[in-house]
Amino acid sequence: MKPYLPPLEDESLLSWVNRFALFQCGMKMEDFLRMISLPQQDLFIGRESVFPKLAAVFGVPAEELKACSHFQVSGRLYGYRGEVFFREFLVRNRPTYCPACLLSDIEAGRNGLRVGAARIGWMFDPVRTCQHHNVPLVRARKATTNGMKVDVSYLSPNPADLKRILLSSVNRKPSGLQKYVEERLEGSKGPTWMDSQQIDLASRATEMLGACVEFGAHANLLKLTEDDWDRAGQVGFEFTSKGEEGIREGLGHIFRKLQKGTAQSGPQGIFGKLYQWAQFKKTDKPIGPFKGILREYILDTLPLEPGTMLLGTAVDRTRRHSVASLASKYAIHPQTITHALRKSGLLQPLYVETDRRCTVEARLAEDLIEKLIRTVPVKQIPSYIDCTRTHARLLVEAGILNPVIAAQDNTSGRYKGVDSRDLDQLIAQMRQFGKPVERPGLGMASVGDAAHALHAPTTDIVTLLLDRKLDNVELLPSTLKFRSVLVDPKEVAIKLGVQTGETGVTISNTAKELGVHLDVVRFLLQAQSDEGRPVLKTCGQYRHMGIMRDLVDPDSLDVFKKYYRKLSEIEGFWVRDPGRLRSELATKGIQPMWDPDLAGAEFYRASDL
Repeated sequence: MKPYLPPLEDESLLSWVNRFALFQCGMKMEDFLRMISLPQQDLFIGRESVFPKLAAVFGVPAEELKACSHFQVSGRLYGYRGEVFFREFLVRNRPTYCPACLLSDIEAGRNGLRVGAARIGWMFDPVRTCQHHNVPLVRARKATTNGMKVDVSYLSPNPADLKRILLSSVNRKPSGLQKYVEERLEGSKGPTWMDSQQIDLASRATEMLGACVEFGAHANLLKLTEDDWDRAGQVGFEFTSKGEEGIREGLGHIFRKLQKGTAQSGPQGIFGKLYQWAQFKKTDKPIGPFKGILREYILDTLPLEPGTMLLGTAVDRTRRHSVASLASKYAIHPQTITHALRKSGLLQPLYVETDRRCTVEARLAEDLIEKLIRTVPVKQIPSYIDCTRTHARLLVEAGILNPVIAAQDNTSGRYKGVDSRDLDQLIAQMRQFGKPVERPGLGMASVGDAAHALHAPTTDIVTLLLDRKLDNVELLPSTLKFRSVLVDPKEVAIKLGVQTGETGVTISNTAKELGVHLDVVRFLLQAQSDEGRPVLKTCGQYRHMGIMRDLVDPDSLDVFKKYYRKLSEIEGFWVRDPGRLRSELATKGIQPMWDPDLAGAEFYRASDL
């Protein structure tokens, strides 16, 4: 049919057919379609048979017509240019237009037609603002036809009505989501996460996330206006354009914004319409990758038991625990759980017991509670590993044994105890090497006895064992636990650097044995016998309080006690009158071996007595 009527810029095929019918035949589009035997529904749907038929009438290639229209790909799938989407992405039976564009078309009167032209972009759901005039599109709230016939009456409105609409319109720019959709339909690349899926799935996820962030998770979506959905697209795109990280950020906004009455509810109570949209689908239409991100976020924030169905898939393991879920799992009073989590730092001080959003990492929490169940109080450690109370205290203070909860305050009771597994492991590590024996070898001593003899910390000897730095180690039966490990005090002394030479008697112990002051022992170490030999000898040194101190040779001490007597040890000594015995000895010509004023005590030769 001639003359040829070209399409306007971005004009849809439906609009082009409407203008063609008016221009060529002066008839309505429905009459024109009936004349050329083309069912309205075929044009409405975009069936493949429409394009060659119209091509013959229009005198243009079918592909040129197809570029102006959506087309049916399969039952529910449609396409436009290089994109494929579900039919819900289209608003074919809900008249949509820009009042400024239609007014401009009518006033221009191209080809003698005072009719408006519909733009192809108007038929896509996220497009709600005219990119040329920056005004909201007018879109019917409900469908004006049942899909069997096409309504184009909105393209021939009263110009006065259009002007009135424009006067009340606000000025706004297209949302980020709309710009993304328009550019993608033109073949441009956008954010990677959005481009990785069907355009309609990315768009719907963006709008749903934005609506729940902006208007609340439990907002009535049916009451949202086109302006509200435009705002939802703008807000949602701020998150979805940043991919998974951005989406989780958006979900975090919803999670932290407590809805009335939802503190004790689960995923549906917190995420509301967003959760319902993903969980309770009425069709087999997919949600897209957003569903997986939402599921992972829920698993990372809320306590869900294994086996729970979440967004179509069973939960394999619990990732987060609340106090209630831990109390139920381990049959422990919630208050005990709360104290343990708080003291360990896993739970914030401002925790609200009834708020299910207050959760802790499941693995850490379960490890803690299981340790708490196995806890051995500090006062029971001696009986558990067969050591002294002092040894138990020192092992804890040195960090060789760690409390179940390393709290900074004055924690008491089970919280300050030690995991029985740690106690068993300590004994096992102490016994990790060594020679099994039935009875102690010559000179061998238990860890506690060796520490006492060397005046060395028990924990230092235990550390040598744990670090495998001792060569001579004997192992008694394991039933003796802490006392089952024997060490060589001489080797320990050398490895710790606490002693040189031979093992001897400390000056303080020598003083106790002789019943004298420490200074007396120091004098005797310098004194000589009648033969000019030292009276007491040193055999080595040991470290005490960071200072190397002399050790008295045990043999020389025994010799001294054999050949010398202190005044108080001589028969006839009377405490109330020591001078009487001293005078009797002097009368017999028996004098002290050394000047008492210098020695600090009175010693006599046993041979003189």
